[in-house]
Amino acid sequence: MCEKDNISECSLCGAETYRSKLIDGICNKCVTGENKQCTKCGEYFNKNKLSSDSLCTKCSIKLHKRLRASEVNEIVECVECGREVLVNDLNDKGLCIYCHCEGLESEIKKLKYKKRACY
Repeated sequence: MCEKDNISECSLCGAETYRSKLIDGICNKCVTGENKQCTKCGEYFNKNKLSSDSLCTKCSIKLHKRLRASEVNEIVECVECGREVLVNDLNDKGLCIYCHCEGLESEIKKLKYKKRACY
């Protein structure tokens, strides 16, 4: 029996797994509730990657951009850490100043390392 014949996709999240591991076409992560549905787009994600409003990162960023464009300075969650901040205090990727600074700090370290490697 060919291995490809035994592999199937979960009907909810689309993850590939063995047919024997699927329960009525649904993977174990979806059955146990580890994967949840985004309330806006309907796609399935790990529940730890969803906001408290059950929005995926992509939908959260779209919401943040709409709020910023409408000049409503509402309290929202940072996409990365979940910290509550005003929407105007987030960058374009939905990151608060703390997460944004951590990202910049790691990039500076990488550039310094590359610079040392060149000498």
